[in-house]
Amino acid sequence: MKWITPTEFSTKQADFTVIDVREPYEYQIGNLGFPNVPMAEVCEFLKSNGPKLPLLLICKSGNRASAVANYLETELNFPEVNVLEGGLQNWHDSVDNTLILDV
Repeated sequence: MKWITPTEFSTKQADFTVIDVREPYEYQIGNLGFPNVPMAEVCEFLKSNGPKLPLLLICKSGNRASAVANYLETELNFPEVNVLEGGLQNWHDSVDNTLILDV
């Protein structure tokens, strides 16, 4: 698993297949426009929608995304899984403070 900083991600978004692993209610509050596949559904989703580019997972803090990334690498042998360092909270703090994460 590799951590990608928000600043690096902001310049390389097209280099990744991005999945937001938060729950739908969180996603509806604020998101970056990438597909929302809740944490519990990511493995099933990837079985039928394997990424064409390196995978990048995002969540609010990076914790859920890193747990999914770890599972994908260790149990399903995904070759390249990345996580947005600090999650969307870090994105908000360092790239775009207009992103709404809580109501």
